[in-house]
Amino acid sequence: MNFQAKYLEIIGQLKKNTRPMVELTPDEVRELWVKELSEEDLKQVLCILDHTKKLHGEFSSPIIKTLAGDHSPEILVYALAASQRHIIAKCGIDGVRVPKEFIEALRKLLKNNDAEVLEWDLRVIEQLGGRALILKEDVLAAKPNFLRALNPHKKAARQIITMLEKRWNI
Repeated sequence: MNFQAKYLEIIGQLKKNTRPMVELTPDEVRELWVKELSEEDLKQVLCILDHTKKLHGEFSSPIIKTLAGDHSPEILVYALAASQRHIIAKCGIDGVRVPKEFIEALRKLLKNNDAEVLEWDLRVIEQLGGRALILKEDVLAAKPNFLRALNPHKKAARQIITMLEKRWNI
């Protein structure tokens, strides 16, 4: 599969304000993550995963490895976006808990210095529902102070944490 061509097709559709929904064959799914990917290839693969029609549980492990690894903020944001579909939504449909390794990767990202990564991480944690309580102390520790909330991503992070505090009755 030529994932660069699929990526460019998705970007073209996004520029036209249409929601791309890529359909992957089982062979294409297997081909996506068969080797070590460069940062640019990884970005393209994660973008494709974020726009697939079907949920694919087989991407859970590579996405978790990406989140736990040492990658650029852009790659982490793409991986967090893909995790919403291929980990959280897939586990919800299958009626199983999200993997503990995923929770630990989210915990690690709460300490990331990039404001956009923090915001995306909190959005993913918010989708965990009751399972997010495991991360309660870490989430509260990550809350930006009032002055740091001048950054739009830090402001959004602060708002998400405030909402989680209300949900958790803190």
